[in-house]
Amino acid sequence: MVKSTAPDKALSVRGGRARLALRLSVSVVSFALTAALLEVCARLALPVPAPVNLRDAIYVSQLPLVNGHPMRAPDPVVGEPLAVGRQPGELRVFVFGESSVQGTPWGYRASAPTMLYDLLRRALPARHVTVVNMGRVSSFTMDAYYHLVSIAQYRPDFVIFYMGLNDRYDADREMCWPSEWPTVHAAWRWSVEHSRLLWTVRARGPDLLYPKQDQWNTGPPSSGRGCDPLRGFQAWSDVLVGTARAMGAQVVVTTPLRNPLTAIDLKRERSGVDLGAYLAASTPAYRTVLACLLAADCDVRGALTATSSDGPVHAPATGPSQLVAQDEARMRRMGESWKASATRYGATVLDFRAYVAQRSPGGLVQAPFVVDDIHLSVEGYLTLATLWSQMVTDLVAGLRPPPHAELRAPIADTARYREDLRRSDGTGYADIVERHALHHLVLRLPLLAVPMLRDAAGPLERHNARLALGWLRWRLGLEAQPPAELGSEAHGFDIARFARAASESAHRSAVAGRSQDQGGWCIPGDKGASVFALLPASGAQLGPTQWRVGDVRIARSEVEVSLTSATSGVVAVTRLLHPSNRSTTDFMTRFFAVRAGVGTDPRVAQAVAAVVRARELVSPWVPAAATAPGTLHPSPPP
Repeated sequence: MVKSTAPDKALSVRGGRARLALRLSVSVVSFALTAALLEVCARLALPVPAPVNLRDAIYVSQLPLVNGHPMRAPDPVVGEPLAVGRQPGELRVFVFGESSVQGTPWGYRASAPTMLYDLLRRALPARHVTVVNMGRVSSFTMDAYYHLVSIAQYRPDFVIFYMGLNDRYDADREMCWPSEWPTVHAAWRWSVEHSRLLWTVRARGPDLLYPKQDQWNTGPPSSGRGCDPLRGFQAWSDVLVGTARAMGAQVVVTTPLRNPLTAIDLKRERSGVDLGAYLAASTPAYRTVLACLLAADCDVRGALTATSSDGPVHAPATGPSQLVAQDEARMRRMGESWKASATRYGATVLDFRAYVAQRSPGGLVQAPFVVDDIHLSVEGYLTLATLWSQMVTDLVAGLRPPPHAELRAPIADTARYREDLRRSDGTGYADIVERHALHHLVLRLPLLAVPMLRDAAGPLERHNARLALGWLRWRLGLEAQPPAELGSEAHGFDIARFARAASESAHRSAVAGRSQDQGGWCIPGDKGASVFALLPASGAQLGPTQWRVGDVRIARSEVEVSLTSATSGVVAVTRLLHPSNRSTTDFMTRFFAVRAGVGTDPRVAQAVAAVVRARELVSPWVPAAATAPGTLHPSPPP
């Protein structure tokens, strides 16, 4: 037997290392070639959805949300895609934001970006102006980042941001990455910005791969999945402004605003409570603020101050004035985050919140600028668009906009946009206001609903809004008798009546020829909602704890509550029951069109038939009275 020598052992070790190095090299090259092939395939087969034309040179985004929200698919708009190539002298402006940029509750045609286009065309007649509305309902700053990456090929001249109110740091893990792992996230962003494959997987994956859900991730930050919202928002505002500036665009950041009265209603328990009980259980402090809103020329700030020692709205001891102060402080901190990012990256700031607060009674952001919690009136959107137009015009001319926002001339007439609503909606501005107001009553948000109800009942002369106001005054003890028209129904005039009135308004829109969603109005069908959920598909399955129809799952307790309320004639669809999960309003209006005999959509006809089937399916779960014949749909209005 021949013994191996030391040189033989060394040679064997070197050979082993060489073979290992060769295998590693082959693996690396194989991985690189595979990645390159997948990248080429992604660029050839997975184009980025382009913004599509709305009218003139106004375009709207067709990108889905990244954050997993059930309404992540965009409202479909049919139009020509935005060309990558630019025309000579073209000025391209992209506006990013949430539902307030998309134009809720009025829709795209009366949104601030649409108005911005009209204003810039007049201000810059020698330029070919293109404005792209990148706003999306329920979007986060994270969504805006991935959508921002997708527009680099269009070489934007201006990028405008107006957002931040939707951000949640417990709904998607990536929301915390820029603040908690900035280096790792920076590396990830570099990869996404240079790879169509990675961008597609992250930006479109949730819409293409995840099942549609009826419940979003709603775990509280205290569950351990969240991070500090202030640090998180500052990090994302830095990412947005820095990315837009790296594209070569000039950036305008806009401080967001919110009606601080929202904080009062949101601190109260609203699930499973009818509106009458909600008002009866309210504290004197809450009733004082609501009574003030119902009165003419009330000083809401003064009413809040007067109630500061009247006891809590909700445990612990936090009264209306404290809740409002906390909400206003939060808005100021968000504005400071945008300003810090603008300073860091050389962007321009429009302090819109300060502008509105300075022109609102008592400095309280409310009507006439806003119509609910965060969405603006038509006049409010036009004011915002005018301020944007002034800034863009100054920057195009090489001028520095003034530090404090100020209108240089009165805003234009809003009649054009209200007329656009009438043509596209079939019923128009007045019905949208009334529908939006009644919707907020259904959600048990009377502090937000009352200003809209006053607008609808007064100048717009809407019947249901007038009845609702009279009923509220009676329930608060401001009037001795309810509206005479209610008669014996006064005590039952509640959530069901409001929901039915709103549904009838949607029915009128359908009969008048409404063709698409104009603002996303719907009555939610989640926990405690007092509506009956229509099912747009057959094949419903009963389970021990939930009712399943395709990808839609409704908890047993929600079905019980919804069908019990159906005895009052309530009919609505939930935000999740449209077959494509895109437009609840569109489905609801087409449902009522078929029900009234003026529509022939086969998918909706199937839903009409499913109502009868639904009654049979849930009979083991609910009392017989809740599924009595004749109570599952409102009669068409005369």
